[in-house]
Formats: sequence, C-alpha cells, structure tokens
Amino acid sequence: MIHIKPAETGDGDDLPEASEPRTRLLPWTGSLGQRCYLIEDGTGNGPLSRIADRVEAIQLRFAEQLHQQAWELLATPTAPNTQLRHLAKQLSQALGDALLIAESRGARLQHASERPPASTAGALADREAPTHSP
Repeated sequence: MIHIKPAETGDGDDLPEASEPRTRLLPWTGSLGQRCYLIEDGTGNGPLSRIADRVEAIQLRFAEQLHQQAWELLATPTAPNTQLRHLAKQLSQALGDALLIAESRGARLQHASERPPASTAGALADREAPTHSP
C-alpha cells in the first residue's frame, strides 16, 4: 500500500515567485501606424521578445549606415537635390525607429530589477559626445 503525505499548508514560501507581467513597446507599428506592445513575463526572453531584439539590432545597423552615407553625401558639394531628399526621407525613418527603440529600452530600464553598477553609470556620464566634421 502506498501512502501519500498530504501537502502541508504554509505561507507560500516554497512556491516560485511569480513575476509581474509588463508591457514592452515593440520596434514596429501596426498597419495604421499605431504602436504595438507586447505583454511579457518578467524574463523578457520569449520568442517575440527575441524577434523584437533582432529587429532593433537591424534598425540600428541601418541607421549607422545611413549616418555614414549622409556624411559622405553632404561632403559632396554637387550632390543632386533628389539624392538629398531621398537621404532625408531615409534618415527621418531611421530616426523615428531609433527614437522608438530608445523609448522602449528606457521603459525597460525603469522596470529592471537590478540597477547598473555605479562604475558603469559613471563611465557613461563621463563620455563626451562625438563630433563629426563633413
């Protein structure tokens, strides 16, 4: 005969801590231009979160490439207006993407359970803004 010991009723200390769901602003918009949000668990490591991370990385790499192209085109005094307008349109889109990413990451930093080490925060504050010359 098998005896099953009934579960003891306690205060719940033996249960895993449930993480509080939070929303994440995604790096794309809906078909009508509305913002898209993901309700994620505390880990932020689900499949859609990983896709969003990859999309952010692609968008930021594209913005870096556009930034370099902009400096090169602006250094050309005879650059045609059509090229400049096309570049301005692409830069505007990339800037919008980067601002959306910054807003999303900033919101996630506010909800982070651990604060960054003081040495990291100090190093970021000490960095100088990059300067560019055409």
